[in-house]
Amino acid sequence: MEYEDTQILIKKNSDNIETCLKPLLNEIVDSFPDNDDDRKKLFRKISIYIILASGLGNPALLTTLKEGLAALESVFSPEDLEAFPHLARAHKVQQLTELTEIVSGVRLFNRDCKKGGDGIPDLPFNLTDASRACLNTISSTLVTTMDKVDTLTSAIEDSIAICEETGNVNINVSPQSELSASDYKRIFDYLAHWRQYELATRKLLGDIENVVQNAIYYMDEIKRVLCELHNSVKFRVAVPVTVVFILYEMKFLIARLADGGYIGKKNVWPRLLRQRDEREREREREREREKPLFTKLWRVWRDTQSEMYVVSTMTRLVGLFENLKPQAAVPQELIEKAMQGRVIKNDTERMSVISLQDRMALVQLINFIPHAPKSSDFSLKEKKIKYLGFCALCLVKGALVPANPRVGLFKLEAELYGFCSVPMALRFHRDPHRYINEVISYARNNPHYINLLDIHEEVEDKRDIDELVVTYLPKIKSANQEVQTEIHPTPSYVEKNYSWDLWQHKRRACQMASIVNSRTRSTQTHYSHMRSEIQCQTVEARDKCLQTKRDSSTNVPTLNTFMWGLRGQLSCPQHVIDFTEQIEEKSNKRF
Repeated sequence: MEYEDTQILIKKNSDNIETCLKPLLNEIVDSFPDNDDDRKKLFRKISIYIILASGLGNPALLTTLKEGLAALESVFSPEDLEAFPHLARAHKVQQLTELTEIVSGVRLFNRDCKKGGDGIPDLPFNLTDASRACLNTISSTLVTTMDKVDTLTSAIEDSIAICEETGNVNINVSPQSELSASDYKRIFDYLAHWRQYELATRKLLGDIENVVQNAIYYMDEIKRVLCELHNSVKFRVAVPVTVVFILYEMKFLIARLADGGYIGKKNVWPRLLRQRDEREREREREREREKPLFTKLWRVWRDTQSEMYVVSTMTRLVGLFENLKPQAAVPQELIEKAMQGRVIKNDTERMSVISLQDRMALVQLINFIPHAPKSSDFSLKEKKIKYLGFCALCLVKGALVPANPRVGLFKLEAELYGFCSVPMALRFHRDPHRYINEVISYARNNPHYINLLDIHEEVEDKRDIDELVVTYLPKIKSANQEVQTEIHPTPSYVEKNYSWDLWQHKRRACQMASIVNSRTRSTQTHYSHMRSEIQCQTVEARDKCLQTKRDSSTNVPTLNTFMWGLRGQLSCPQHVIDFTEQIEEKSNKRF
């Protein structure tokens, strides 16, 4: 259901009624009765059309139809009915509209006189009660909504931080907090929903307050017009027709034309038309000065009907809002974690006092408007702050934190921007276009912020730009630094059964498997208490040797020869003497 301005809503309702009655209107306008039966049918259709257009009862009820026929007959004679088909189409529609006003006013007057009015409710009284009931409902809804808004705002008011080096706006997650950055984003979404709900509720509240005032005014106006009518007809036998029916002169002209006296005279007809136009213009001026009482009564009643339609529409909207509340319910655990160590504050209590030093720093800024509480020129209620008065830098991450009026305003291109703290204002002054583009970029990714912040034109102007924001990264800093770690961070432990050999583990596994079938005995020896202390986790060295089953050896004799006759002895010729011992002789000498 779309809800706009009340006047637009009333206009749409009137257009819908005209659309529904369009077939019946065409049937009345296009009919040309030839006999009395057709004229009676046309008269009946006109009466039904007037009842439906006025909304005073149901023409399907015989009592309401008879009352409508009687009221129409009192101001619309058979002669008028005979002249009606010969009018132009525009004049027929105009006469039906004026007949609706007159006949409806007559029926309302008869109802006040207790001589009819079956099916006509006491609309002023019903409007007053319904508007006040709707006002109470919307007021209580607004109180509940503001409780949610204050709670969520208090939970995130210090969750936004600015990096001094890059100027990036980040979510500040405290180390002591149990919340993460994703939890804060969830809270931002919940707060945006409840802010939209608050905005819609305030709009409804303002409209229903106007309806309550209008209801009192219309009730007094109806009483005044009815008193004038009673005073006009109280002591009179006949009432001037101009008080009742404003088309008397037009009907007189039509009757003269219907007599045939001017038919066929071409030079007379344009003159009569000019006279009629002049009379219509004069009559229009007379209507503005003094309208007939029955017409006044009906128009006031019609305005009351329009206000009643507005109240019924608001009541339906409030019912729809109540049905949407469970879908936006904030988890209680999330609220408890977010509100640890915090106090719930409303928008007024959140306005902190600015120190003199901060004020002096802000005054030096260009295009900055300081807060002046004693001056009406700087009244924040009269100024339209951009983004509905929320902090411009907090909106970069979607946090709807209200701006602090005591900080002041920053003016840029005929727009005023507010901030929740002095550091936010100082940072925004350095590069305002950057943060404005970041807000637009966030709104493009979250379309519900576009309607909430009313930035349709800004988003539309930059729809062709793909990347509005350039992310600034901090510079990487490096340095040489010596760090002494703990010498022995963990206590030493030696595994006695450690072995690097895989086959050793397999042998142990086989041994453990064979133990199941063995008997265990304990024996005490003299050296069972001795242990070897080893400082490193290794396996002791093993002696390796080869042992054969037979021990044997071999040895050859040493060659020993002597050559005789080398010194020149003549007694014996030169020859070689062999002194080599045999193996058997040598072994016998040993043993």
